[in-house]
Amino acid sequence: HCKSCLNCISVCPVDAISKKLKQGPAACAVPENN
Repeated sequence: HCKSCLNCISVCPVDAISKKLKQGPAACAVPENN
């Protein structure tokens, strides 16, 4: 699960990173089902 956008690149799936770039930190903070 994604907890901090600061850790997004190392913790979250690539899709979450893409969402972060498009929608902002909130998108990365949302838990991802992988």
